[in-house]
Amino acid sequence: MCAGADLRAMAPARVLLAVSQLAPCGASDLVLHLVEALDRKRFAPSVLGLCGDDAPISFEAEAAGAARFARLGVPAQSMRISAGGPLRRRIAPLVQLLRDGHFQVVHAHSRPADLWLTLAGVAARTPVRLYTRQATYGAWPLSLRLRYALLARFATRVVAVSDAVHAHLRSREHVPGRRVELVPDGIPFAPLEHTRPRCETRAQLGVASEAPLVTTVATLTARKGHRFLVSAAETVLARHPKTRFLFVGDGPESAALEAAVRASLRPEAFLFVGERADYADCIAASDLYVLPSLWEGLNLSLLTACALGVPVVASNVGSNPEIITHGVSGLLPTPNAATLAAISLDSRALGDAIAGLLTDRNRARALARVARAHVRARFSAELMASRHETLYARLLHERGVDPKRLGERGAFAAPIRTGKGLPS
Repeated sequence: MCAGADLRAMAPARVLLAVSQLAPCGASDLVLHLVEALDRKRFAPSVLGLCGDDAPISFEAEAAGAARFARLGVPAQSMRISAGGPLRRRIAPLVQLLRDGHFQVVHAHSRPADLWLTLAGVAARTPVRLYTRQATYGAWPLSLRLRYALLARFATRVVAVSDAVHAHLRSREHVPGRRVELVPDGIPFAPLEHTRPRCETRAQLGVASEAPLVTTVATLTARKGHRFLVSAAETVLARHPKTRFLFVGDGPESAALEAAVRASLRPEAFLFVGERADYADCIAASDLYVLPSLWEGLNLSLLTACALGVPVVASNVGSNPEIITHGVSGLLPTPNAATLAAISLDSRALGDAIAGLLTDRNRARALARVARAHVRARFSAELMASRHETLYARLLHERGVDPKRLGERGAFAAPIRTGKGLPS
């Protein structure tokens, strides 16, 4: 058979991946890495930015996000779900999209896309319906936890990105153990080999070459704990007065944090640079990366810092201890015992840890070497994609599709049976 005929015979499984926005953010970056590494002979991905019509959205940012996927040959579009009215009517356009697209797998990677896509998948009789829980959420109200406990019964599987998230799903969202799958996130390492020279990035940021640079990359929300880093800076600056603290990201806490910095003794020590596509360059130019979250999933910026060989100080919450072993590959100074979520952090302990590594650069470099080897061995985008491929194939097989036949014409001819109910 000629090569052209071989190509015509290919019938990869159609997979729809949904996020709350196509614009660059942690979830959309993750899905970008996933689709880039998926085996296109077996799986044909499409991406959907799915949000409510009452959510603030930048159409320019969404278009830019869609263009990132288009460059990979992956179709991407946005859909807004009505904020009011009966649920069946609200998700009807999504149900139609799934039917028209003949998707065999739907997989949501953020909230509330997980709710809408799972229920639409039931209505559209999509064989495999998954959603990924990315974080160990802290103060979820009982009503929301009950909603997701019910949703898990409509999903084929719920994916946990870490052991901590797995524990959260079991204990807080009451997902049956047989429905939870562990698939750690990953990042591509090749782009990290081409970050800008340290001196060039620092010059662009206005940071002197000899100044210790402490960086954090996260959306400016309360749960990311930036306020504890602002408080910890007092301890650090007392020992290292030339230190600069770089905050990469934007969000609802921006005004409050900038006000706190203006009220501090050293406002000039802080730099707020907003969202940056070159955040990896910023991390690479730093002496230390800090993640002071109150709860956390498998943080991609933390993985990036470790993969770059930048020393790390993080909070001892969520899956951070799965990436960093305290005193071996970084420091987890607070809380003093690992927890899924914290109410507050000890700013003095955080400051002491930061100042200590800025003082003992040899120890900092030794910790960073261990972290780099650990992350590069376990958290690559390719490994993440391979694990997803295995999961998709296994679940399709359970529904009558031979995983060895993925890529063959007629592989999905077998009748599919799915759940009957759909909440109103």
